[in-house]
Amino acid sequence: MSYTAQGGGTSMTCPVPASALVLLHDGKLSCNSLKAEAPLLGRPPPCLVQPAPLNGSAADCRLGDRRLKSGTLYLFSIAPAAARRLERIRSLFFSRLEAARQLYGLRLGMGTWYRLVADHLLLPSGIRRVLYLDTDTCLLASPRAIFEAGSAQPNPLLAARRDLGYTPPARLQKLAAANRLDLRAAAARWNYSDVVRQSFNAGVLLLNLEAFCNQRLLDRVHEVAEYQATAQTPLFRPSAAGAQLSDNDVLEVAAAAYVGWVGPEFNCRDPFRVRTYFEGQPRECRIRHVHDEGRSAHKYRFRCSDVGRRRGGLSRAPP
Repeated sequence: MSYTAQGGGTSMTCPVPASALVLLHDGKLSCNSLKAEAPLLGRPPPCLVQPAPLNGSAADCRLGDRRLKSGTLYLFSIAPAAARRLERIRSLFFSRLEAARQLYGLRLGMGTWYRLVADHLLLPSGIRRVLYLDTDTCLLASPRAIFEAGSAQPNPLLAARRDLGYTPPARLQKLAAANRLDLRAAAARWNYSDVVRQSFNAGVLLLNLEAFCNQRLLDRVHEVAEYQATAQTPLFRPSAAGAQLSDNDVLEVAAAAYVGWVGPEFNCRDPFRVRTYFEGQPRECRIRHVHDEGRSAHKYRFRCSDVGRRRGGLSRAPP
């Protein structure tokens, strides 16, 4: 999860898993201010503040020998150099996308970009893998299965396949058409050629941090943003209906050659269902992402306990 003092928010109502919890923030957050602002995770776990790393945005890919304590919340602040680079990347990406910047770029804030520097923040603390969760997600079951999948797949990041019942192929293709995505350039430069098979929502990601760092994913994201800003034909040339571009779209393209996959039960998107379909078979949701077209979990007033009782039916099967 990530947080900025200007946006993002910290409202979560999920059970605390038997693991260390990490919150990435902009340096303006403290344990006391967090407790005062929102009842994070219901009953707040012990909280410790970690200083910003000294190496800025230049990640050292070596694993440290520190170990975090299970059941403890650690606040990791972004180093100023890393924050400046992320701001530069965001500015480049939105430099020719003013409508998208106004709709998504400003509203989402910088916090959504912090996952891109999780490697240089967390590797020194001995963290090999981390499950990134947006602040509008709920754990409905143990996340152990997605970590086991990460052990079997050494990809820099693992994402959930799209729930094609909630987001059918026709909708994904319509969004790509509205964004006027230059698939020829995306395929030639970053191996992104299929909006149905390679599209993912970045609100739930398992990051294998050493591989993420060694493959220089942040550099690839910067490259996509630079191309968008400077190429004669931008990668995205959205129509008025395609202004919902965000860092998710940048990461989809930049990481296309490096993504491993898990089932859609790890990122269930339908706000009114607790099951999903994968290859025609129903699966119980493990991680619920209560987010629909920009409306947050707060609007639905869902709690994990409430969601767990909503067993009324399945998402419709994909065509």
